[in-house]
Amino acid sequence: PAGVVYGAGYNGNGQLGNGSTLGTPLPTRVGNLSGMEQVASGANHALALKAGRVFAWGYNFYGQLGGNLGTSSASPVEIANLDQVTHVAAGGNHSLALRSDRTVLAWGSNTYGQLGDGSDLPTRTAPATISALSGSAAISAGGNHSLALTTAGNLFAWGGNEYGQVGDGSQINRTTPQSIGTLTNVTAIAACGSHSMALKRDGTVWTWGLNDFGQLGYNTASAGSPPVILPQITPSQVVTLGTGVALIACGATHSMALKTDGTLWTWGGNSNGQLGAGSTSGTARTVPAMVSSIAQAVAIGGGARHSMVVDSGGKVSLFGDNTF
Repeated sequence: PAGVVYGAGYNGNGQLGNGSTLGTPLPTRVGNLSGMEQVASGANHALALKAGRVFAWGYNFYGQLGGNLGTSSASPVEIANLDQVTHVAAGGNHSLALRSDRTVLAWGSNTYGQLGDGSDLPTRTAPATISALSGSAAISAGGNHSLALTTAGNLFAWGGNEYGQVGDGSQINRTTPQSIGTLTNVTAIAACGSHSMALKRDGTVWTWGLNDFGQLGYNTASAGSPPVILPQITPSQVVTLGTGVALIACGATHSMALKTDGTLWTWGGNSNGQLGAGSTSGTARTVPAMVSSIAQAVAIGGGARHSMVVDSGGKVSLFGDNTF
């Protein structure tokens, strides 16, 4: 049946949704789900969307499954009182949903303010609307921060901000959405481990946040000796990538861009070969480079230390960490 979901890898918290907690190197079906329109995976939990309803499975210590704290699930369970959802996003330990009325809901861990409700509650087990947001068109959940994009192309960010990943010029955690006014005409967003990405209508890519592995795509080293890699606390363009980017994605310490000509470009951490450069030497790449083995890509995705690509023929390629 169409819309069947499969998972592979580590499964200690039931995040593969196959009814067990045993890991597998081969794709296995997630429960009896079918007709799914979208899936999203977080650090140790996952979400799936069907006809406005959301299903969740995996780790639930912070309520990221939308249920009782600590009650993890190795099989998909529907999140109660949540409907008319058009998009879902799963972060480190929190979850987001975008509804058809353009409102955004959040639940799970709120240790860094990543739920955006302005409260100091450490967790929230049921989805709650972020009242400060309206007219949203896209959402993305990072390690401990969140992003939302409005229909007008304006960007909002909130949550953990130790490394400037919110992009508002500070390094203070933000418990409510902050308007990132320096970026306009944004068409796509990606919240990563501790950095963020945005794609503008002109095909340029902008990044900000932690840059310890070069994941921002440009140098932020101080002038001292030895130089110190500084975080970037406001968005800055990845100039060497140029224009013509159609899609963006990222992992914990690496970034990806798919251009309109079907070429894939990667940069950042490469400790497990997640850049697709044919090497696992651990040498980070601070400047985007084309992955020569990939041609005519149409979709991309990034995990913590691995990457996924779909080509025009429907072939899926994966590279990076294969520990589990």
